[in-house]
Amino acid sequence: MKVKDVTALMDRKFPLRLQEEYDNAGSQLIFMNDEVTGILLALDADEGVLAEAAGNGCNLIITHHPFFFKSVKRIIDTDPRSSLLLRLARERVSLYASHTNLDKVYHGKLAEALGFGGGSLLLESDDTRVDGENGYGTRIDLDAPLLLGDILARVKERLGLDCL
Repeated sequence: MKVKDVTALMDRKFPLRLQEEYDNAGSQLIFMNDEVTGILLALDADEGVLAEAAGNGCNLIITHHPFFFKSVKRIIDTDPRSSLLLRLARERVSLYASHTNLDKVYHGKLAEALGFGGGSLLLESDDTRVDGENGYGTRIDLDAPLLLGDILARVKERLGLDCL
């Protein structure tokens, strides 16, 4: 499978037209015709993420937050972000982001993962060209009150976290 196949799949699953106006989801740095050797998922791209990708033979990093939120004005090798970008390019590691478009498609997944069911959508997206319900946030109705400590314990347990 080529990088362009994965990016096309991501674009179908999480349509870029769903992203907020301020967002810059999608292809960040892409080597379209390279064969995918592995994919690393991360919240943000940084040196640690790139090191982990390299250590695991991954040449595609998919992040939640885009690397480029604003236009690039200059690339200087001593600047940490510039240095990361240059290293990604030198090592031919593609970078793709799925941000507000993913949020709008997966609005109920966290509630489901925590065992609360799908709930109902809080804020519907304005985009009517996409099948299914999409938008932000999920409202759940509890059968009984829960203490904040109990909710936090559930989050840690269900997500396999050591700490919050």
